[in-house]
Amino acid sequence: MEFLLLVIVAVVFGVVAIYVVVNDGQKKSPKRRPRLQTRPAPPADNPYAAENKRFDDAILKMMGSEITRHFYAKLVDITQRNEDGTVREKLIPTCKPFEFVDVVWESENKYDPNAIAIRKKRGPRLGYLNRQTAEEIATSMKRGTVWRACVKMAKPKVSYLHGCLVVCLMEMKDTQVEAKH
Repeated sequence: MEFLLLVIVAVVFGVVAIYVVVNDGQKKSPKRRPRLQTRPAPPADNPYAAENKRFDDAILKMMGSEITRHFYAKLVDITQRNEDGTVREKLIPTCKPFEFVDVVWESENKYDPNAIAIRKKRGPRLGYLNRQTAEEIATSMKRGTVWRACVKMAKPKVSYLHGCLVVCLMEMKDTQVEAKH
């Protein structure tokens, strides 16, 4: 009886060992890319690289040396309704590349005192910056930094796919000095 039990245990271990060896290559997870890259990916890896370069060149030419830094952010909460009942996502087709939009710090926002809304010029809310980006922008705005934004990409809702609005956020130079005077 003990011999039979030893044989069964040996067979089970043998099957498990073979399974592990055979499936080992399939179990390995692919290498994860770092979240933030220090240099842009080459055009072969990033189909938007050429478009991003053209946009960067154009915005820097338009704004000149007024910009300290700039980056892109995709708006969140675009499927929500504004106070007047307008669904923000329906406003996306009205946005055009290089259109300037307002960056509004909503310090009285009941959900997040660092909330940063992006609005059409003196118009309806298009959406918000994500919480982490909003915190960074709000903190700098508390110190007097002025931020401007313009539309980089506006993709309207298509069928079951939600729309997308990407803005270029620009930190303006010397605004802290001007704000103190």
